[in-house]
Amino acid sequence: MKVVAICSGGGHMAELKRALPHVNGLNITWITASSGYNAVKKMPNTLYICDPHTSKLMFLVNFVQSLYFFIKTRPQIVISSGAGLCIFYCLICKVFKRKLLFLETGARISTPSKTGMLLYKYADLFIIQSKCLLKYYPKARVGLLK
Repeated sequence: MKVVAICSGGGHMAELKRALPHVNGLNITWITASSGYNAVKKMPNTLYICDPHTSKLMFLVNFVQSLYFFIKTRPQIVISSGAGLCIFYCLICKVFKRKLLFLETGARISTPSKTGMLLYKYADLFIIQSKCLLKYYPKARVGLLK
């Protein structure tokens, strides 16, 4: 089964890696930001995407990269913990009827993230780490990372 794990670097990636350590038999491809720590430490089985965080032009670049990476990876399942660089990839995957699992970051205890609010309605499984977020995500499952 082909799985893509897409997230920004830093805490988002650390959380996603903690959530996936015991997954056996899956072919996981990582997609992450092409800057900062991730650019210095090249990881195997990883594709690098631009973070459109600050530029409208970079949103267009991110969309084109997302479409290209979708064609290249052809995942059956997409797992993400945010942030904004994952939006287009996740939406493209839903257009092609792939499963989407979204893990709201543990840094969000009482307020939802913008990415979470956008992808909540598209996610097949939406996991939160704080029960306080149930008022924003009523169909979410509460699951704490250890």
